[in-house]
Amino acid sequence: ITGNAGTVTNGRYTTDAQVFDYTVTSSQTNATDLTTNYAYYLNGANVFYQHVTAGDVDANANNGYTFTLVGTNLPTSVTLYLRGQANVFTVANGQFSLTYNQVIAMAGATGQLSGGMVLNLVVDGMHTGVQFHFHLDNTSSAPDSQF
Repeated sequence: ITGNAGTVTNGRYTTDAQVFDYTVTSSQTNATDLTTNYAYYLNGANVFYQHVTAGDVDANANNGYTFTLVGTNLPTSVTLYLRGQANVFTVANGQFSLTYNQVIAMAGATGQLSGGMVLNLVVDGMHTGVQFHFHLDNTSSAPDSQF
């Protein structure tokens, strides 16, 4: 195998781009106090809130997180597989963003508005072993720092 397609290292096929992990580096999710943006987690999963205050008109639906990939020779696009369905996202400087509305519109989401989901990260057609764990909340208020 030659070029950027991949190489065989220690009997394993690898691509030039490798992703080992990710971090949440910023949040656009508004809390009920409307003064701070928080990164929300539930049992290790990133929580995407549809509302700032329960019952409002989707005030957080277009808000979410910026994810920063950790690895080498980071790709310019990634594929997140949800229930066997591919969803391609552009990566700039090792980062991409997702909102509540983008997550529920993904192929494989099929009308899921709340609850947990696990997405597998694929780069250059190869599974990285990295998984994104998300929890969708379409009924609660996004808590402030006093919760």
